[in-house]
Amino acid sequence: MELTDLPLKLKMSLENNGDKNEIVEAEIRTGAASLIDKYIRKHKVSAAVVVTAAEVRQHYYTERACARAILASTLEERARTAKAAYDYFFSTCAWLNTDHQDVAADPHEYSHFPGLLRRFGRKIYEVGSGSGALARHLSAAGFKVVATEISSERETHYPDGDLQWHSTDGVALSRFEAPESYDIVLSTQVLEHLHPDDLPQHFAEACRILRHGGAYLFTTPNRLSGPHDVTLLFGMETSDCFHLREY
Repeated sequence: MELTDLPLKLKMSLENNGDKNEIVEAEIRTGAASLIDKYIRKHKVSAAVVVTAAEVRQHYYTERACARAILASTLEERARTAKAAYDYFFSTCAWLNTDHQDVAADPHEYSHFPGLLRRFGRKIYEVGSGSGALARHLSAAGFKVVATEISSERETHYPDGDLQWHSTDGVALSRFEAPESYDIVLSTQVLEHLHPDDLPQHFAEACRILRHGGAYLFTTPNRLSGPHDVTLLFGMETSDCFHLREY
């Protein structure tokens, strides 16, 4: 993806991304091997992919620039800026777009979801499905799941015959889906990625696409034990990357 094709604020943020974070630089210099190991485990990178310290560094600075652009965007330009930011990030950090099926999954990570959700119905809209791991788990448990992503890079790399993949901006949900068309709206580790000003609209839009008696279930990391995005690897106290706000 060329810089000339990007929204102005994202282009400016990437071009003015030269200020070094000394915490990050020190961690990369002194603990490269252990840092890479933590990075691979956190991001569930396929064993077939070799990750270098330079790529971990590139991940941090690219994500930081993209996050700055989203935070600086106005309401009118935010959807386009956010989509471009995530598309640019995942095209630049392409090693994150590998098949994660060879990564050992925690059997307890999603085991509680089917019993929790079944009482509300079977049709699920998941906001921000990532690799689609939870969506696949629920699909196998008998739910009809629509997986979504803001980035076409992710959707392209994680197709699945058992799932429908829809696009979303994560906020104006009824622009992408018919009103009252789902029993359940589900988001796991998503709210912290949204611009804080957009949360009221996000919740209102979730209500619009839910049927009467439906439910919205979400999980989001607790800021008291965070930050929980890539900055966690460097021991930073606050995030300046894609976790725009932890709650």
